Amino acid sequence: MIRIPELRWVVRLVWVVVGPAWFVWIAVEERTLGPVMLLAALVSSAFAITGLARWRSGSRVERRRWLLESTGVGLAAGASVAPIASLLILIKISIHAHGTPDFDLTDIGAVMGRMPVWMLVGALCGEALGLAIVAAARREEPGERVDGDRGVANSPLDAQVRPPSRQVGR
Repeated sequence: MIRIPELRWVVRLVWVVVGPAWFVWIAVEERTLGPVMLLAALVSSAFAITGLARWRSGSRVERRRWLLESTGVGLAAGASVAPIASLLILIKISIHAHGTPDFDLTDIGAVMGRMPVWMLVGALCGEALGLAIVAAARREEPGERVDGDRGVANSPLDAQVRPPSRQVGR
């Protein structure tokens, strides 16, 4: 079992990057798909990291289960890149309202055609994130308990001194 660390700072950092990227992208007159795909990947990963952090931050979980969950969330995030990119394209077309739009239907088709690649990339990034958190997480041995902010208390003497009602996890 591992304890997933608190990930609030990661969520804040990701959204601090995504917010300005949105404003830069929406203001620039760009007709290529690279920037919109990058922004869609950033938005998708920000939602995935936010979801994982709210769901699992500070919880105890088995390593295998955590790696499967992080890979699954990465796969879902990768699958959402193409629809998010299509939505961003439609938003940019509607906001700018040029005589000739920045993007056309073939661009949206090209974006949707890249969905399998983004699913693979998302699964691999989710697995990498899961492995990084496993490496950073504190491993809990069987029988060990965590006492909030006071740290780890797994000494047999500590268990005898404290009344049974205060022992966490028993």
